[in-house]
Amino acid sequence: MFVVVSGPPASGKSTLAPALARELGLPLVAKDTIKDAFMSVLPVPDVEASRRLGRAAVVAMLAVAGESPVGAVIESNFRRSVAAAGLAGLPGPVVEVFCRVDRETAARRYAARAGSRHPGHFDAVRSPEELWNDEVARPVAGGWPVLDADTAAPVDVPALAARVRASLAPPVSPRWPVSVKGIVCWDDRVVLLHNARGEWELPGGRLEPGETPERCVEREIHEELGLVVRAERAVDTWVYEVLPGRAVLIVTYGCAAARPDGPDGLVVSDEHDGVGLFPVAELDALPLPEGYRTSIRRWHGVLDGGRPGGSG
Repeated sequence: MFVVVSGPPASGKSTLAPALARELGLPLVAKDTIKDAFMSVLPVPDVEASRRLGRAAVVAMLAVAGESPVGAVIESNFRRSVAAAGLAGLPGPVVEVFCRVDRETAARRYAARAGSRHPGHFDAVRSPEELWNDEVARPVAGGWPVLDADTAAPVDVPALAARVRASLAPPVSPRWPVSVKGIVCWDDRVVLLHNARGEWELPGGRLEPGETPERCVEREIHEELGLVVRAERAVDTWVYEVLPGRAVLIVTYGCAAARPDGPDGLVVSDEHDGVGLFPVAELDALPLPEGYRTSIRRWHGVLDGGRPGGSG
């Protein structure tokens, strides 16, 4: 993991980067540390020579960081137009932490530190246009995650480190319980059960480990209605939010069953408080989740197409 700490001059990078490196357990590679080393052995007669050494320090910084087997925290005032390619070439995932501070605060900090740094930085002769331009005033943002850090006040480094780790964590695929429901139709009517939420629903229930969907729906309908059915074919799948934050993957099957004789032919289990046979054409009048309506109409269309004189 390579954590790029970026931002304009005096935005708090050199304060934040060491603390973040300690929190993440990563080595710190900072441009100005390398540049100061260069200036301790190389002449810096003017500001242009200082700029050349700054560019060389960035190249050296990326080379050193790229050799780290565990990644690194990399700190510099990166210029967006030239930095993206070098950072993208690092051998690992990149996340950028951009130090954001208002220009007035940065200018005060810059003026306060000007006399404390190596004279080869030529802090006193740098213009505001060079220091705080669009090249450094925005993140490099080369396609990796970018996190803002408000450095006008002390940063909560542990919280920031947690955000860095989370930004590189692989996405978690949603997992829902599976409920297999059966559509049983007789004479253009469908069997529905009434639940405790005040809704009508198709009979069926949760898929058990090692069970096929067909076996599940046959078992559940027998338990709920005392009805022996045969799962004919899958009709639809959809995700239903039963309650806020609680979703279920619904799989619907068209089923075949002999119609029982008399009103007592269907036995309702304790899971529901009512059973009914409803005309498919009148489903819109019922408190019935839309996914069930769609599945019922699709299966009814299949059945209708197979009848003499049907629409199929």
